[in-house]
Amino acid sequence: MYEELQVVKATKNLSDKVKMGCIGTILYVYFEEKRGYEVEFVNDDYETLDILTVGETDIEIVENNMR
Repeated sequence: MYEELQVVKATKNLSDKVKMGCIGTILYVYFEEKRGYEVEFVNDDYETLDILTVGETDIEIVENNMR
């Protein structure tokens, strides 16, 4: 289970803009039957690429928040 404001990375390609390994921040956690996460993904210049709702297997925690 992840928490809001945790830094994560995509475990697979999630859209045309958000590719595997793309870094993002969890903005909101949905506590539904199947947990979901609203994540803002950014590029290397920290510009927003996309905001997506993803599942637990779509992301993983970035161990070291320094890129």
